[in-house]
Amino acid sequence: MSAMGWHKILELRVLGGFLDGQVITFSPHLNCLVGGRGAGKTSVIELIRFALDAYPEDYQIRKRLEQHITGILGNGRVRLLVETAGGQRYVVQRSVGDRAPRVTDQEGRLLALDLARGLNFGVVIFSQSELERMAEMPEAQLSLIDGKCPSYPFLKTEIQACLKELQAKRTELSRVIQESLELAERLAVLPEVKERLQALAGDQLDNLLQRQRAREREKTLLDQLVRLVKQQLQQDKWMLASPGLNPIFYDGENPNGDILEQALGIFMETDAEVSELASKAAALWENSLNRLENLMAGLADRHRAEEWEDERIQENLPVKGLREAMRERSQLSAMLLELEKLVDRLADKEQEQAALAEQRQQVKNKLKHLKDSLYEQRLRACQEYNNVLLPDLQVSLIPGGNTRNYREFLASALSKSGLHYNRLIDQIISRVHPGELADIIRHRDDRYLEQCSGIDRDRAQRVVQVLAAQLSPGELLALEDIVMEDLVEIRLKDGEEYKTTQVLSKGQKCTAVLPLLLLEDFRPLIIDQPEDHLDNSYIFHTVVPSLKKVKAGRQIIFATHNPNIPVNGEAENNLVLTADGCRGRVALQGDLSNRQVKDALNRLLEGGPEALKGRLERYEN
Repeated sequence: MSAMGWHKILELRVLGGFLDGQVITFSPHLNCLVGGRGAGKTSVIELIRFALDAYPEDYQIRKRLEQHITGILGNGRVRLLVETAGGQRYVVQRSVGDRAPRVTDQEGRLLALDLARGLNFGVVIFSQSELERMAEMPEAQLSLIDGKCPSYPFLKTEIQACLKELQAKRTELSRVIQESLELAERLAVLPEVKERLQALAGDQLDNLLQRQRAREREKTLLDQLVRLVKQQLQQDKWMLASPGLNPIFYDGENPNGDILEQALGIFMETDAEVSELASKAAALWENSLNRLENLMAGLADRHRAEEWEDERIQENLPVKGLREAMRERSQLSAMLLELEKLVDRLADKEQEQAALAEQRQQVKNKLKHLKDSLYEQRLRACQEYNNVLLPDLQVSLIPGGNTRNYREFLASALSKSGLHYNRLIDQIISRVHPGELADIIRHRDDRYLEQCSGIDRDRAQRVVQVLAAQLSPGELLALEDIVMEDLVEIRLKDGEEYKTTQVLSKGQKCTAVLPLLLLEDFRPLIIDQPEDHLDNSYIFHTVVPSLKKVKAGRQIIFATHNPNIPVNGEAENNLVLTADGCRGRVALQGDLSNRQVKDALNRLLEGGPEALKGRLERYEN
């Protein structure tokens, strides 16, 4: 086991698919994959990418590359033997459908390691079109810089953990804010309820109620007296109307008739007196009834006068009718009790909201610290590039300069506004931070947006109105949390000025990007046809010298059709691939000291000895 200070891919073993049964070994230095079209050069590179899960973050590109793997590997499996910069060897295996690679030691014991964090085994892989795309994709350029940052795997993991926690807190805080808004909406009637109750809670209403109840009691008392008098009068009249008692048992012939006659006389005398008294009582009750009815009439007159006065007072009450006022006061009192409970709930929600906001701020502070640390490492990496590449190339880093996520968020929010929003978005994202814009929207502060963005008053007002109506509390928090990555700017010297990659031709873009890759790095560099869009002069005078220098301390695997790279680059390992239409294989392998390898390179890359000789003769003539 050697320890040469950089990562190496030592062996690729394929089980199944287009390269079934192939065992391909690699040199720690320069490896060149050569062969005709369809021989399997790209397949070897994509199998390595698949095994190491070294896909770009772009979902569409990853999907396309994974579909390619399904075509060339089928249900098979790929196995890589790798060696870390420290000299430890591991086996990485993966089958189609596996969520992630499996890492074992050489004896096959499964290890609880992942490539990025556990082994930190990075690799730089570019397909045929990715070099050009890299010059156009800020994310790809940044990933190149990140590869030079020793703490990047750790910092990336910590940053992702912070972002995940921030999202969880955002979801929770969004829920609490929404609940608070709903409570506040229900409590909007509280001032009106209190004002209404105050109007209904005066002494006038209580006095009116007492007077009404007093009238009801007075009328009830007289009604009861009249009813009793009428009952008594009815009884007396019934007694007077009843026939007197007739002592029919006396016939005058009893031997003691004298005594019986006396007794009968007493009875008749008493009956006559009682009848007389009953007649007087009836007259008295009749008189009482008349007097009571007169009193009732007088009381009714007084009550009518009082009711008229009460009606005049009731005209100044919030509602018509005493009972309605009392019923409303009762309902409002119950409503006030419920609203006061909601006030307490809202206070609890506001405390919860404040606590969550504080927790989110702590996560944001930690995230800022991590991003600042990563920025410092990235900046040092850019300085290292500039130390080597200046004056031909210049690499700079703009903190938080990648505004793509910010732009896409605003474009989505303003898409149905009817505004010509592209220029507005440019003005906003160049001058207003996402968190600052979220506060502007919350407070509907269009004047501040006008001042800090340069947008005219009408458009600033319209933008704030649209965004305030369009964005929920959760979406405003998402706006706050938008991640703006650092932006790498690569400038190529063209004459006396430096030009950014955005204005370069395809060839110039590759000319700008390739030197960044051909520098010392502990990660293997794998490129499919790096010569695309490059002229032979540039390859010979720039690429080849860089290869010869960097391969001493870095593994390079190129698939190429250009003879300058394997021949003048003095590749330590040339892999000549061939295919029969169904299967591909490595036909030859070795350096230029191997005659068969040399002849194969001559045939495949030069067209054969005759073709090469013919070109040379024509150049000489």
